Amino acid sequence: MTTTNEHLAITRRMLGHADEFLHAGDLVQASEKGWGAAAHYMKAVVKQRGWTNRSHRDFFTIKDRLANETNDPGRISLLFREANALHQNFYEPLYLPSDVRGGIDSAKEFIGLLEEAAVLRDPPTDTLNGTGQDEINGNI
Repeated sequence: MTTTNEHLAITRRMLGHADEFLHAGDLVQASEKGWGAAAHYMKAVVKQRGWTNRSHRDFFTIKDRLANETNDPGRISLLFREANALHQNFYEPLYLPSDVRGGIDSAKEFIGLLEEAAVLRDPPTDTLNGTGQDEINGNI
């Protein structure tokens, strides 16, 4: 199993790879690395908080929960959608280099805003169930 710190290391590595692939003109790989960086940062938070992440769809719930811990939930949601679009571009490459650059920049800003909000700390207690995890199977 991957640890929180390993997910953070993967995040940093993927951000670097995204820029490298973009510079080399490989928009498909640049796209996937940009999305992967955002996804692994979220996985680090999930791991640290003891949440589960079983599908791509879970990232949307995770994003909403984390966005509510920031000063600008709307911006977090927008940046997440732009980073997620990079994942889509991996499977159906339609983006121009400027689109991929914008998506990578969005992934970087998304991660930066979550870092500023210190989401990798003890989670706040909420009204759902302790840290928002379901008692039966750990789902968020």
